Amino acid sequence: EDAYEIVPYVMIGGYRFAVEGYNESADTIALVTNNPFVQEKINVRPYGKHAYIIEVSYKDTPIMEDRIPILGFENSYS
Repeated sequence: EDAYEIVPYVMIGGYRFAVEGYNESADTIALVTNNPFVQEKINVRPYGKHAYIIEVSYKDTPIMEDRIPILGFENSYS
């Protein structure tokens, strides 16, 4: 089998956000982006020096994922 790195992300308003964390008690996920144009369209807060964060409902947010092959595992069992 192949091995992959799974990178979860969310698209909001046409902007891609990385999934930073999950708050189980509030049932929200924290999303982060370094795109400076997002602050003009979406209510985000500064996060670090050049990033922005927003918390959204986990239930109402479809999470997508990139599957990036890990080198050295391609067809290793063939």
